[in-house]
Amino acid sequence: MKQFILLSIIIFLFSCTNSNTYYIDVENGNDDNSGQSPKSAWASLEKVNTLKLLPGDKVLLATGSTFMGTIILENISGTKENPVVISGYDKEGANELPVIDFKGFSNGILLNNCSNILVSDIELTGNG
Repeated sequence: MKQFILLSIIIFLFSCTNSNTYYIDVENGNDDNSGQSPKSAWASLEKVNTLKLLPGDKVLLATGSTFMGTIILENISGTKENPVVISGYDKEGANELPVIDFKGFSNGILLNNCSNILVSDIELTGNG
């Protein structure tokens, strides 16, 4: 009986989702930071492109900022209950949506073989 309870606890612990939130701030971030809080934000979209995002993970871009480049996600899947989220976060004093300026790139956000990805509150601008 003790083995069954121990096994049940182990299965429960592994089934719990530990999601991560990554912050990007082109003005105050640094790609050497952890990216896991607004005060330790990354500066570039290139850091996002290196992530292996899991269900429930979030990538948040600072409001009022313009990011040059593109976000490329390949083979990333969230779930219906825990999608992968790409959105903005309120940076103090900034009211405008974050902007991805993908001039010179084919896409602002490219999702290749992805599912259950939620993209919201981001403005995209590029070559017309």
